Amino acid sequence: VLVPLRRPLHPELVGFPNLRMLPGGPESAETAGTLRWLAQKQALRQDAMLLGDCIPTLRALALRFCQLTGREVELVSLSRDTTESDLKQRREISQATVKYSDQPVVQAALHGRVLVLEGLEKAERNLLPVLNNLLENREMPLEDG
Repeated sequence: VLVPLRRPLHPELVGFPNLRMLPGGPESAETAGTLRWLAQKQALRQDAMLLGDCIPTLRALALRFCQLTGREVELVSLSRDTTESDLKQRREISQATVKYSDQPVVQAALHGRVLVLEGLEKAERNLLPVLNNLLENREMPLEDG
């Protein structure tokens, strides 16, 4: 599988995984198989979802793929306390005016970055329609229009 390498606009956003967290190490057949599968998904322009018990290992695999291909990453850890504004935009007051700042999910969509969602199973029910709309339809209504 050939994957085009990118020259990132923001190299600091390219994933730098903890290589010790990769299953069997960075050169193992298991790691290579997962990276190949991710490359196939990218070539087909499909989403990928890594599932497992060890979140740091899954994160390391995703970040290693992004590191090898030069893809920028936005990482979001979900918890029961995550709100809709944590995913979309946060309203901030600056110099007596209200402005909206885009959160990592919106940044990933706007700039074509890889979005890594950790802890999806912990998300509250009110977030599921927002996430579903984003993943299925590539849409997310924002507060500032």
